[in-house]
Amino acid sequence: MANAIDPHSDENDDKGIGTAPLRRTPQGLRWFIYVRVSTAREVMVSPDIQEFACRRLVERENGTVVQVVADLDLSGADFAHRKINWMIDQIRQGHADGVVLYTWDRFGRNFLESRARLRELEEDAGGVARAATEDVDASTDWGAYNRDQLLLLAELRRKQISKNWKDAQEQRKRTGLPHSGRVVFGYRTCLDCPPRGQCGPCAAKGPGRHCRSCPAQQRCERCADRVLVPDPAIAPAYLKMYERVVSGEPLDRLAKEMQERGIRSTFGRKITGSGWLSILDSGFAAGLCRYHSEQQRIDARKEGRSLSSNSAPWAYDIWLQGNHEPIVSQDFFWNQYVPWRRERHSAAKPQPGKTHLLTGLVFCAHCGQRCRAGVDHLRGGGNYAHMRCGSALRFRGVCPGTSVAMHTLEHKIHDWLPAQAAAGPVSRRPVSQEQDDRQGRMLERLSSELAKEQQALVRLLDLYEDPDGGLSKEDYLQRKANREARAEVIREGVRHLKEQLSHAAPPSAEIFESLARQWERADLPQLRPLLMQVVAKILVRQGSRWDTDRVLIVPTWADEAVLVAEWRTRWPDNARAVDARVDTSEIYPWRGHELI
Repeated sequence: MANAIDPHSDENDDKGIGTAPLRRTPQGLRWFIYVRVSTAREVMVSPDIQEFACRRLVERENGTVVQVVADLDLSGADFAHRKINWMIDQIRQGHADGVVLYTWDRFGRNFLESRARLRELEEDAGGVARAATEDVDASTDWGAYNRDQLLLLAELRRKQISKNWKDAQEQRKRTGLPHSGRVVFGYRTCLDCPPRGQCGPCAAKGPGRHCRSCPAQQRCERCADRVLVPDPAIAPAYLKMYERVVSGEPLDRLAKEMQERGIRSTFGRKITGSGWLSILDSGFAAGLCRYHSEQQRIDARKEGRSLSSNSAPWAYDIWLQGNHEPIVSQDFFWNQYVPWRRERHSAAKPQPGKTHLLTGLVFCAHCGQRCRAGVDHLRGGGNYAHMRCGSALRFRGVCPGTSVAMHTLEHKIHDWLPAQAAAGPVSRRPVSQEQDDRQGRMLERLSSELAKEQQALVRLLDLYEDPDGGLSKEDYLQRKANREARAEVIREGVRHLKEQLSHAAPPSAEIFESLARQWERADLPQLRPLLMQVVAKILVRQGSRWDTDRVLIVPTWADEAVLVAEWRTRWPDNARAVDARVDTSEIYPWRGHELI
């Protein structure tokens, strides 16, 4: 899939997508080739096979391929994160004439949602949809009927796959196995059988992953039942983590110690403190398997919240005894760890007014990670607030880290504001008018899409409340969740574009004067919105904590790359040496390799 292009990438500008409409060729229509492979692997047709069949249809029709659009590892039941809506919008703007796909189930496996998108593509956008291996003339009544039957079959296959997966999970529940077939951290399938994933492509994918061509894993009689056994290299450290966190040792410090000892996740990544918290919360090391009940899932869908975002023990209402050997006792887990976890959860709740003025604006100049606020101690007694590199806090050996006193940053900004106000009107950030116009058009389109989603939610509710609407509660909740998920993605895009457009405009001198005047007495809610209009980012390099020359303020109207390049020319040798020691590959061991 070398020619599959992300529609959100700037590379599309070179191909005319999103800029000027492409003209219809004399020979035929202009087509998007749409390729999709689901994580469920329901038909697992290679993307190359799908593209080849689609290109044959385009050639047969004397058409032109505008772009190959790929949705890899995305389910056909969910339209919120796929590029279907983007292609419809491109067709509406005149950049293409239609979409061709391998089979109709590649378009979607939700009949109602698929019909709605096809109606929008054909009637609203004036486009055409074709399937290379299931080519029917949908402009006729009989052809539209046949296409609907194919879409219904696609939805039926999805439901059958879902039912088979649920049945498999129920079987694993009854036999005391974890709900998925993956190896769990701290455990192995067998201590004798060699693991799968020893070829070259597997090494490129990273630890814990394997390619389809890799030989099947060997199974002895002892491990054929898939009951996991503790990994002797990890189990002792696993037990110590439980005991030491309950005794009061800092979790982040323990996580760094485990990183130094070479303890990695099943995918070979370094484990942070929050990562260890999720592992300990699972209770798997206590011989337990946890699940969400169906009622809990229904309640979560009604409230619009995700169950996967909370790993705490009290977030699960079903705990079953597993067949695997425990590493820690259940008595210790329930009577010591869970109370400690509740106490930590209560103490971690943010208190009103504790957010600092510069939170989210300060970044490490060496690794690019956001700096976090903390408290340090003075030798003569007392405390002071400071910002420290997030990589240095969470990982050992990734970045040497940088730390700067909070009042040093505040003094730097306080001295910077009058200088900017005295300099007079600031020049506009070097952004082309074409880019501004494109962002404006995109903002207008996203606002229109958001209004459509809100109207669709109202119509969906009317259809559900109508006795003759034919929409069950389960279908309503599922479709509502899909609509709300897409609406949230659009809202995020609108917020991002508005922020870019506001930053592109030069701020007035009154903003600087107001900031300088209110700096000492203004409350955080009043001062922070003004500050974010003039400060895009604050970069800090390693050096003396009290040195203001190690701080670079990036204004919202300036070109960050130019400022940083000039700033780095004035770095001392010790700061340059820090860059040579930064190694983020330890966080993602397989980053930079081509995934096969």
